[in-house]
Amino acid sequence: MVKLLHFADLHLEVENYGRIDPATGLSTRLMDFLRAYDQVVDYALENDTSLVVFAGDAYRTRDPNPTYQREFAKRIHRLSTAPTGSPPKGSPLGASGARGREIMEAQP
Repeated sequence: MVKLLHFADLHLEVENYGRIDPATGLSTRLMDFLRAYDQVVDYALENDTSLVVFAGDAYRTRDPNPTYQREFAKRIHRLSTAPTGSPPKGSPLGASGARGREIMEAQP
């Protein structure tokens, strides 16, 4: 049986009503969105999901800063390295998506 998980509209750059967390230097709203995104990734991995479809709107703008890109890519990377399969062509870490790999490889 194929298990499909669909999600959309992360909007990682929306930081209204947040403040800077002194421990991380990141907006508390960003951390809220990332925790929710982590829940989606965890659910997919824990439930042996066959395919995860992200329908878009990861960011508020078309040119997000590298922090947002890195945090998004970390989680896509977790999904892409799961034993259930590989990311689709054109995804940030797929065959034609070199940018996602560049972000992950640049990490210490």
